[in-house]
Amino acid sequence: MKRIILILLLVKSQIVVSQTSHISQDSINIYFQNIVNEYRMNNHLSGLSIDTTLSSFTKNWSEYMFKQNYCGHGVGDESFQNRAINFAPT
Repeated sequence: MKRIILILLLVKSQIVVSQTSHISQDSINIYFQNIVNEYRMNNHLSGLSIDTTLSSFTKNWSEYMFKQNYCGHGVGDESFQNRAINFAPT
C-alpha cells in the first residue's frame, strides 16, 4: 500500500507540473479515484467515491497554513478537533 501511495503522489506531481493548460481539481480527483478503484478491484475490494463535502474545510486550512508558513493540525481554538466541530458544510 505504501508503494501505491508513493506512485500516486509521483504521478500527481508529474501531471500538475507537466501540463501547460489548466487542469481542474475535479479531473484530478476523478483520475485518482479511477487509479485507486482499479487497485481495489484487483484486490477484490469495493470501489470508493469522492466526497467533496470537506473540500472547503481542507482548502481553508491549506490556505491558512500557506499564509502563516505553518504546517500542522493547529492548536487551541484552531485545533483540528475545534475546526471539525465548528465546520458547517456548504
